[in-house]
Amino acid sequence: MRFRGARDELFRTHPQSPIEREERDSFTGLRYFDTDPACRVTAHVEPGDDTELVIDTGGEDGAVRYRRVGRLVFTLAG
Repeated sequence: MRFRGARDELFRTHPQSPIEREERDSFTGLRYFDTDPACRVTAHVEPGDDTELVIDTGGEDGAVRYRRVGRLVFTLAG
């Protein structure tokens, strides 16, 4: 819940917020799905291979580069 509050505050106050300036004072927060305890998992981390992953954002900022530092391994609902 702390994450949601911080995210809502960013949407309300950040200069690059997608919320129009004139609507920010009345912005009460984003809508979220309820959490589902069945989707909680225990995962272990496997080291990554340190390869580069490039994602083209399709926007003016172009491609964003990431390094594969690890991988989470888990079973969801099963």
